Amino acid sequence: MYDSHTKLFNNNSKFMRIIIILVITIGIGLVTFFIVNRFFNKNKTIDYQEFLENPEKDIVYSSEDSTIKDNDIVPVINIRNNSVEKINEKIMNSYQDYLGKFTDGFTYQYNVSGKILSILIKSSQRYHDATHFDFVYQTYNLDLEDFHLLTEKELFEMFNLKSEKVDYFIAYKFMNYYNDLVDKKYFSESACDFSCFLDSKGVIDFLLDNHYYIRDNHLEVYKYFNIFTEYKEQNYFTEDSFRFVIT
Repeated sequence: MYDSHTKLFNNNSKFMRIIIILVITIGIGLVTFFIVNRFFNKNKTIDYQEFLENPEKDIVYSSEDSTIKDNDIVPVINIRNNSVEKINEKIMNSYQDYLGKFTDGFTYQYNVSGKILSILIKSSQRYHDATHFDFVYQTYNLDLEDFHLLTEKELFEMFNLKSEKVDYFIAYKFMNYYNDLVDKKYFSESACDFSCFLDSKGVIDFLLDNHYYIRDNHLEVYKYFNIFTEYKEQNYFTEDSFRFVIT
């Protein structure tokens, strides 16, 4: 009787071990599949030549619209698609809005990373009573498979990011700016603490007013903030200061 119970127990133990090993193996397989699938999906390339509106031009080219000023360049996405046409209209409308302000340049750059076309637009604008220009950023991240614009959530998933990580990274870079400005004697910690520093920059949330751009399969954030303060921080910051490389 004792031996039969012992054998039964041993058999059950072996069975449970087999079940546990199978579950772990399947779990590892699913995780591996998810990671590999995400990697290949992010790096998947699309032959977009067949979708080009004008085969003799690049996938993004500069508009020749008569309203565009000589020193400005406005992008046109060269793809034959209704959704893309609406994006082009939105870009041109933003340029027309830009023309109604005091301006100092409208330009763009673009990058094709895998199956994503990413466009970064930068304009320099000021209000009529301002003494300096501010940068205004726009970004468009177009999936070349189905021609939809990627959301922030989709971008985070593509790069396996949590919003908390992006928030932390941007906060960390602002803290580096702050510490460096203190070290360089622009102001003292007693004159302006970190909270005061962020207030002077107009930063109330590290995840607000972010513009995401993909450059060679790396995610960047363009985030403009005020640099014109009583401490003359405009002498410290450069245009590249508004670029945060996340991955």
